[in-house]
Amino acid sequence: PSTPSAIPEAGTKDESPPHSNSRPQNISDIVIPSTPCTPENPRSNLSDRDAKEGGYLLQSVSRDVSEISMLTESKGVFNFNPTPRSQPFQSRTATPKKYDRMSQVEEAREAYHLEEMQRLTAKCDRMEREMVKFEFLKRKVASHEKDVVQWERAVSEGNDYISDLKDQLSKEKLARLTSIQSLQKENSELHDKIDELQIRSDNADKWKESHNNKQDALAAAELEKEELAERVSFLEKTMDLCGSNFEREINSKDNVIKKLQEKQTALELALENSEKAKEELTHGHTEEKEEM
Repeated sequence: PSTPSAIPEAGTKDESPPHSNSRPQNISDIVIPSTPCTPENPRSNLSDRDAKEGGYLLQSVSRDVSEISMLTESKGVFNFNPTPRSQPFQSRTATPKKYDRMSQVEEAREAYHLEEMQRLTAKCDRMEREMVKFEFLKRKVASHEKDVVQWERAVSEGNDYISDLKDQLSKEKLARLTSIQSLQKENSELHDKIDELQIRSDNADKWKESHNNKQDALAAAELEKEELAERVSFLEKTMDLCGSNFEREINSKDNVIKKLQEKQTALELALENSEKAKEELTHGHTEEKEEM
């Protein structure tokens, strides 16, 4: 801007919050400037064109100031407020011809000085406008520096917050690693228990199979017992039948034996009688022989 109306007030108050030495506890606690940070010119709201123009203005103002200083210090030939001569230059020793020459030189010098005055006045006006613009750019640079300070503060707070997060994450990582190791140990113990239970299950299956075999054996034994009971019952019946038959046979044999005993007794008596008779016969024959 070339007019003072577009210049911001010099006494603008910095409304940025005071910087605290404590680290932010949350990401929302970090103060970020209202001025956006653009990728083309990060951390700045001052464009390259404004910066270059400010540099050009500084160079131009420096040149103009040095030129004016040289002119004002050069043998007093320049005056910002020249007063036109009311009377022509007069010399007691000058001739009219020489006076005319000196008058022409003086008029030419005054014309040159007037032209220089107008040029330098225009240059001063331009310099004033440029100085106004330079002041505006200077204030803009100061505002930019405040934004830079705010951005640096925000970056510092962000770095502190990131550092705290890293510390917290490292602690959580260590705690989780310890928890994982504990879980791995517990998992190993559970696997050992599972293996033990598997062994017990295998033993139970074997016992169950053996129990089933025993049950089958018991069932077979029960069947065999029933068969044996049937056979015993049959044998008992057979024995009862045989016993009754045997008793009858024994009784009949006893009767036969009695009869035989009676016959034997009769035969013994008969034999005894025959012996007696034989003896008698023998004795009688002997007597007959003796008699003869």
